[in-house]
This record gives sequence, C-alpha cells and structure tokens, in this order.
Amino acid sequence: MRNKEIHDLYVNDSLININSVLQNLDEIDETLTERLVGLTEMFPESVQKGTSTAVKGMVSGAKWLYSVTGKTIWILSTSFVILALPVIFEVERVQTEEAQLQQQRQVSCT
Repeated sequence: MRNKEIHDLYVNDSLININSVLQNLDEIDETLTERLVGLTEMFPESVQKGTSTAVKGMVSGAKWLYSVTGKTIWILSTSFVILALPVIFEVERVQTEEAQLQQQRQVSCT
C-alpha cells in the first residue's frame, strides 16, 4: 500500500482523510459543560424538564439519606457510650476483683 492509502478511509463511498479529521478534532476546544449544553438542545423540552426533575429528586434523596444516616449513627454511638460502656466497665471491675480474690485464696492455701 502506498502511504496516502494508509491515511485515507472510505466511508459510505466517500473518501475521508484521517489526518484532516484528526486536525479538526484538535481544533474543537469545548468544555464538557459546553458539550452537555449542546446535547440538551437536541431533546424536546418535556424530556429536559423530566430529566431535570429526576436529577433534582435524586439529589434531594441523597441529601436526605446522608442526613438520616448521620443522625442514626450519632444516636447509636451516643447510646452505646451512655448505656453499654458503664456495663462493660462494671463487668471488667467485677472480674478483676474475682481474680484478685482467687489469687488471695491460692496464696493463703499454700
């Protein structure tokens, strides 16, 4: 194959030069936002409004879930600190006292 044939491509019976296509792509300087705005123009207004409503609902739901999760974690952790830790400390204290008494009995028996 000749070098020119490598850079040319036939699409729908039309010759397209790949180098010129790549150069045109490099010249396009769009941000993601500009591209998304351009894409929205191709959809009917009803689809745009429906999508907007759905996205707002999802964001609102995510914020609610985050808030509820945070409050639930706070309630559970403070309840554990207030209710369970004193019991754990008391059980540990009783076990320590029993271990000391057992050591004293062993010492006095010998």
